[in-house]
Amino acid sequence: MVDRSTVYDWIMQWKHEKTLSDKSKEGRPPSFGEKEKKDIKKLIEENDSSKHGYDVTMWDTKSLQFYLDRKGVSVSRETIRRTLSSMGGHYVKAVHEYAEADLKKQLAFAIAMARFVKSVSSEEVMSVCSLNPLRKILKDGV
Repeated sequence: MVDRSTVYDWIMQWKHEKTLSDKSKEGRPPSFGEKEKKDIKKLIEENDSSKHGYDVTMWDTKSLQFYLDRKGVSVSRETIRRTLSSMGGHYVKAVHEYAEADLKKQLAFAIAMARFVKSVSSEEVMSVCSLNPLRKILKDGV
């Protein structure tokens, strides 16, 4: 049930304004305007963080926060995440790929270093080496 005073207020509002819609309310202004959003989108699509002094393979909220801070825009990583999400972005977990170790190359490096130093023989290098596959390669030859 609606209170009588609320109905009275609605009638008065209709008489004066010919509308019952709510008035826009003041609030915190958005952290990013359309121009800033376009700039961030361009920055991400450009995907060249080194051009801006960052050594990251992909822009993330942390590196974007540092970048924006240098530009005089102080925002939280969560604000950046929400903004990116509102722009259609989504979180992608980085997947690191490591090359398979090449034991022959490791052994060749160890032997080359031993020859370079000339004070350590390849056998001495292998005696401190805990990798059994390297010992097998040494016995079989490089």
